Formats: sequence, structure tokens, C-alpha cells
Amino acid sequence: MNHITTPIKTDNKGAVTNLQAALVFLLSKQSLVLTADELNALQKQWQQEQQEASYGRATKTLVATFQKQYKVDDKLGSVGETTAAKLNELLKGLGAFEEVLTSFLVIGTNYLKIKSYNSPRVVSSTIETKNK
Repeated sequence: MNHITTPIKTDNKGAVTNLQAALVFLLSKQSLVLTADELNALQKQWQQEQQEASYGRATKTLVATFQKQYKVDDKLGSVGETTAAKLNELLKGLGAFEEVLTSFLVIGTNYLKIKSYNSPRVVSSTIETKNK
């Protein structure tokens, strides 16, 4: 994973993919928290956006959630300088830049599964959420 840089243009697939990997990483470390209902609402759109490396509704929602949780004062859903700086601070503190990391997110009805592949080992973690 690379450092998050701004501006992230929606047509820059490399930057979008990197941002999405960062968001998945933060979810896997529970540094970005969503309810089961929020996850379920994003499921189909998020999977499509990851496959296409597109900055759509689901990515904007995850960025906006991050901004709200960390009280980042940027345009909601967009990665400005303040958002990028806070993302990079957290990612660095969690060791995201120390290893090559490829992640993807699988959202089920009542669970969130993040699979991360690091060289030379495979890491898989599951975060369970419950509907109320």
C-alpha cells in the first residue's frame, strides 16, 4: 500500500485502488467502524467499485464515515489534504506501509470479512457484526 495523496481523481484507478485498500485495512483493524446495516447497504456497490477501481457511492460513504469518526474537516466523501493526512497517520501507526498488502472486502448479511494477502504469508480476518 502506498501513502494516500491528493487530489484523488475518480479516473485515476491506481489512486482509487490504493484508497480502497486503505479503507479495507482500517476496517480490518477496527479503526473504521460501520454497523451491520451500513455494511449491508454498501455490499453490492462496494464489490462493484473494487472490481472496477471506481470512486462511487460506496467509496464516498466509507470516506465520509472515516471523516465523521475522526472529525476531519474536508468536503464530505472526498479525500482532501486533511483527510489524506489523517489516513496516512493512522495507516503508518498501524504498520500498513511496512509490508506489501493486497486486500479485498467481502460483506455478508451479518458479517464483514477482510482478506489480506501479505508476502510471504496469508492473513485472513473476520469481523462479525450483528443486526439488531
